[in-house]
Order: sequence, then structure tokens, then C-alpha cells
Amino acid sequence: GRRAPVMALKASKLNVRLSDVAVSPLHLSQWKVEAPLDGVVLALAGWKKPLEFRSGRLRISRNRLESEFRAEMGDFGPFHGTVKVADLERPVATFAIDADRLNAERLFALRVATPAAPATSASGKSELVAQGRLAAKRLEWGPYEADNASAEARLYTNRTELWPIGAGLYGGSVQVSARTDTTQVPARFSANVQVRSLDVGRMMAADPAMSGKLSGLGDLDLQLFGSLGDDWQKPLSGLGKFTIRNGRL
Repeated sequence: GRRAPVMALKASKLNVRLSDVAVSPLHLSQWKVEAPLDGVVLALAGWKKPLEFRSGRLRISRNRLESEFRAEMGDFGPFHGTVKVADLERPVATFAIDADRLNAERLFALRVATPAAPATSASGKSELVAQGRLAAKRLEWGPYEADNASAEARLYTNRTELWPIGAGLYGGSVQVSARTDTTQVPARFSANVQVRSLDVGRMMAADPAMSGKLSGLGDLDLQLFGSLGDDWQKPLSGLGKFTIRNGRL
């Protein structure tokens, strides 16, 4: 049968109420679990800081799991989330994460290099662990901001896929597709970036050192390659094309 994928984690300050527990044999379909998540701390492999729950609840009943919460991870957050698993004996989680503000640099800084994932099967196939949606009203990177950002995510035992990713960017739009490969150490990533009708003057104004130096409407096509970890910027490489219409220096 299908073996459930395992994620390394450690929970603390978790109070659980159990009922209808059948342990011989282990019938998860009969279990009932109620657990408040306020104050729970969850340490995840590959992340420098734990996930700290400020509020929420976890419920298990009739072989289903449902959870709604508000949490933070270091300087990243706060954010609101939901997680559902329709069949705990064949678990694939569905999630939604929403934040008013998301700082991409802080999120990248929380990642650490992780060991390569073990082979999933002789045929090399991987298994889906979770899928869902990420959204932020404002996405920050250094002095720059995008608005109404959203992404569809799929997490497998040996990779993560993020596409489509979309956001508004200084009067224009940006679309990204990205993928990580956790079979390598450190984990590698690649991304395709497409920007259309960017108001270059508005974007430059966000950085005092660049304000007023260039204006016009810009389009960008870019491919990026790199690795995750403390020094992710050093091995970053890419190639692309940038064009500007009605430009002024």
C-alpha cells in the first residue's frame, strides 16, 4: 500500500484531548482529537526558526483533519492559515495561507540547507505531500513592493513547485513559476520571471539612491538558477532580456 510521506518536526506546548481511540488495530477513522493551538511551537526541518501559533484549533474526526490558525515564524508573519486532510490513512494536505504583508527576504533568510531527500521508489517517482494557495496583500523585497500577490503551491517528497505566481508591480504585472529540487545538497531552485508594463520611474522612486534616474514602461523576461541556504545570493545566476518604452534618463 501507499506509505505516507514523513516530515521531520517537533511540537511543544501541545494539549490534546483524545476520544474513541482504537489502538489494536490502529483505526484512525474512529479517533476524535481536539487540540487548541494557542502557544504551540512547531520546529520544522530545514527552517531556522520554529512556527509559533498565536491562536487556532486542530480537529480530527472520522479520519479527517481540519485546522485553522494564526501563526508567526521569526520575523515572518503574522499570517492566517487553514489545513485540511480528507483521508488520514492516505494523507495529502490542502492548505491556504494569507498574510497582509510578506517579506520575501526574511522568508529566504529563515531557510537552511537540508540533506538530500531519500529516493522515493525504484522507479524514481515522487509523492504529493500537500498542495494549496499562498496570498499576501503586500509583498516586499528590499525597498520594493508588489501588491495582491498569490501563488499555487505543490509540495512533493523530492521537490516543491510554485506556479502560477502573480502580483501587481508598480502599475504593471509580474508572473513567476518556480521549482526547488530537494534531492541535491543544498537544495537547488529555478524560476522564470515575466514582468509587463512596469512603471520604471515609480519603481526607481522606491529606492532613494535610484530615484529620478530612469523612467518609462518596462518589460522583463528572466530565468534564474540558484540554491537555498544561508548564502543563496552567491550562487545565483540567470539570463534575460529587459526592454523599456518611452524611456528617459
